[in-house]
Amino acid sequence: MKNSVCPICGQPTSSYMGHERKDGLCRKHASELKEGKIELRPYKGLMVTYNLFYDTKTNLILNKDKNDIPEELHGQWLYGKINSATLWDDVEENASKDIITPPPHVLCA
Repeated sequence: MKNSVCPICGQPTSSYMGHERKDGLCRKHASELKEGKIELRPYKGLMVTYNLFYDTKTNLILNKDKNDIPEELHGQWLYGKINSATLWDDVEENASKDIITPPPHVLCA
């Protein structure tokens, strides 16, 4: 087992009987994929094919790592669209500490 992580949230990849999912999704995002809330759209770049996960309502790319997205698609990236550049992980982490506004992080555009 490779112990890979979900390309959307960074949680461990879901596995069944010791075999990890080929798309690398965690349980939560695998169920959202099955329900049709997100979809996988392969994108052929010049040298490599990217596996991009899209939100079906907003049509934004959900992949967390900017390096997993071709440069020409950065305008469709969810984390690039967040005003004040706050990462969702920090919001969730600080919400459990009763902090109303998490510290902002600057994302490279």
